[in-house]
This record gives sequence, C-alpha cells and structure tokens, in this order.
Amino acid sequence: MTGPRTRRALIFAGTYVLYHFVYTVINRLNVGREAHQLFLPGEKSLPLVVPFAFVYAGGFLLPVVVLFVRLDAASFNRLLRAFWLTATAAFVVFVIFPVSLERPAIPDVPGARLLRLIYVDQPNNDFPSLHVAVGWLVYLACRRITRWSTPLLIGVLAVSVSTVLVKQHYVVDVLGGIAFASVAWKVAGRGARADRRASSSPAASDSRAVPRTPPPGRPRQLRASVAAPRDLARSGVCTSPTSSIVA
Repeated sequence: MTGPRTRRALIFAGTYVLYHFVYTVINRLNVGREAHQLFLPGEKSLPLVVPFAFVYAGGFLLPVVVLFVRLDAASFNRLLRAFWLTATAAFVVFVIFPVSLERPAIPDVPGARLLRLIYVDQPNNDFPSLHVAVGWLVYLACRRITRWSTPLLIGVLAVSVSTVLVKQHYVVDVLGGIAFASVAWKVAGRGARADRRASSSPAASDSRAVPRTPPPGRPRQLRASVAAPRDLARSGVCTSPTSSIVA
C-alpha cells in the first residue's frame, strides 16, 4: 500500500510528464509561424540581467513544495484541477495566438551557462507565462497552511520578475499567467465545494458507515419474542387464537 505522499508524488510525476509532452509538441508546431510581439511602452529598454537565471530556475522547484506541506485532499485536488484548467487554456492560446520574443546575446557573466540552458526552450509559447502561472497556483494552494507563506509569495514574485529580466517573457505574459492562474483557481474552487458537500451529505455518510455484525447465536430480539409467549402462558393468559373463541 502506498501512502498519501507517495500517491501525490506519482500524480505529480505523471502530470509533469504529460504537461511537458504537450507543451513541447505545441512549441515545435509553432516554429516558423508568424508570431506576435507584446512589448509595452519602455519595455524594450529593460536590460538583460543574466544572474536572474538562478531565480528563474528556482521556479521549476516551486511545484515540489506541495509534496512537503500538509495539504489536505480537497486543496490538492483543487490545485490539480486549477493546473489543468490553466494549462489547457494556455495551450489553446499558444496555438491560435502564438507570441514570440527575440532573445539577446548572452554575455559571459555569472549565470550565463544556466541561461543558455534555459534558452533551449524556444520562445514560441510565451503568452501566458506558465512558468509564472504554476508558481502562483502553488502559492494560492499553500498560502493558508504553511508558516512559509510570506517567503513563498516573495519567491513567486521574484520568479515573475526574473522571467522579464532574462528575456524569457514579456511583462504582459507575466500578467497573463497571474490572471489565468487566479481565474482557474476560482473555478476549481467550485468543484472543491461540491466535493465537500457530497462528502458531508447524509447519503455519503451512510455509505461510509460500517454495518454492525450481529453477535453469534440467536439475536437478542428473537429470544425475547420467543420468551414472551412462555411468560404469558405461565401467568394464565392464553395466547392461542382459538382460546378466545372457546371462552
């Protein structure tokens, strides 16, 4: 038998593999397609800050947090639903509205090797930023159950900023990721409330009740019903149906 943490780890691994498979397929399909650019006024003047690649890479570790906090089943299921709502909506947008960002040359400074590794992910699935969206979903799921909610928020904000400073996403991509995650979390919450109502309904509680096994031998109630006529007979009261006719 596997424990709750092991089951969640297996679900996490399966979700990760499926998500990255679909993401990679769409990313390759978008190669060479006409793509949009979403620069805000003044955004082109923002510098490339290569050391922020370490912060950006930290965003890949944020989902692992859910395996180590005491997240109840309802919140975990809500997080899972919200993730797939966000990912599915983003995949549709990637296909019908491709957004791409031209990357600058990387100078030889600390973090350059890591940033080159990050750039292996071609910039064809930019809007919304799922890197940001996933981090925000983790924060929304864990913010009320861990004393590290404030550091977690700071980490998610830092990752959001890093996506712009390493030229992996536009500012609009970041805002889109936050918006997609927030809406998906709210929608998934309706399903979580429905699950709680179903689990607390009388029918559900009756179905979960363990039936009592009667003790071996003759039931007590049956023994009492058999003994009653004997007591009446001893007291002189006739219980036979024909006795009343004779009388």
